[in-house]
Amino acid sequence: NSLLSGIALYPQVFKVFATGHVSDLSPTTFFIVFITNIVWFAYAIHRRTLPVILASILNVIGSGCLIVLFFLYANN
Repeated sequence: NSLLSGIALYPQVFKVFATGHVSDLSPTTFFIVFITNIVWFAYAIHRRTLPVILASILNVIGSGCLIVLFFLYANN
């Protein structure tokens, strides 16, 4: 479950890279996912739960990429 959760955003990241279109994305959604996974990461560090740590890191990277890509491609 942690692996699937961690890679759930990457198809969207690859689609944005391939097409350059972000008009159908909500940056608010990905910002919420980003913040939520930072909280999960802190909790997982505290509890020393490796699967949750890895899933959180992957989700933070994926949602962070989408936020950055949204603002890079928003003017296109």
